[in-house]
Amino acid sequence: MNKFKVGDRVRMVENYKDFSKGCIVTIVETDDSRVPYLAKDEKGNKHWLHESDVAPVEEHTKEKFYVGQRVRIRQFDDMKEEFGINGRGNIGCNETFVTLMEPLCGKFATISSICGKRIGLCSFQNCDDIRTNWQYSTDMIEPADSQTIVIRSDGKVTTAYLKDGHKTVKSAKSACSPIDTFDLYTGADIALKRLLGKPVEEVKAATEPKFKFGIDEKVKVINYGANYPCYGEFVDKYAPQLSKNYRDSNLPLNEAVCRVIRRAKHMTNKGKLLYIVMDMESLQVYVIGEDGLESAE
Repeated sequence: MNKFKVGDRVRMVENYKDFSKGCIVTIVETDDSRVPYLAKDEKGNKHWLHESDVAPVEEHTKEKFYVGQRVRIRQFDDMKEEFGINGRGNIGCNETFVTLMEPLCGKFATISSICGKRIGLCSFQNCDDIRTNWQYSTDMIEPADSQTIVIRSDGKVTTAYLKDGHKTVKSAKSACSPIDTFDLYTGADIALKRLLGKPVEEVKAATEPKFKFGIDEKVKVINYGANYPCYGEFVDKYAPQLSKNYRDSNLPLNEAVCRVIRRAKHMTNKGKLLYIVMDMESLQVYVIGEDGLESAE
């Protein structure tokens, strides 16, 4: 019983007449003889082959390139660095990469044939005004899907990595502010935009709380009941240099004029906006909610 059937695509194991080693051919006829396969290449050449002359195309997919694979033509400087350049300015790939081919760098195409290191390319993407009928070799291309983006987070910092295979090409980070609640999707969005060089100002604006009073603004206490008399840890975190000016159980006087030192979300109730303010006469520091203040300017 024959291993291959009519219609199977197989790869040449060795050179044979018009078929080069590595070429992909199609079985067009079989019989029960010692040379059971009539195969045809893309140029129309036909030869009868032994079973030992060919291997399944599937075996080729274990290698870097295969027929039908989507690939990207490498960057000119990348190939120049690897293979050098001759006196005419062309790159010494297996099939010379001439300077006129440079507009193809970074473009996508599909492998239509492989014969050793020589390949055929078709279905070029965004190349309507670019000449594509050149001779190509495997050292001019790279898998189109070789680059991936991986996002990881430790619950505070989210990092986006651009990888080429197992190699990290570059990375970008997004750190959650101490006044914000960590959100993986927001962090991933910011990190990804930074990785791709896109603006993130609108993302920042969406995640920042909207405070009524600015830093260093003069405010007046209108409701001392909005004071947090036992919240020294808040001062320790956001204004540690003023911890000595904060005393538990102290209440500000209504109408007292203060200056805003720091502002942040409540450490557990993130919907509550708090201000660290300093009484401009006594220099006493208080933690007060937004509803306990009004502008004094």
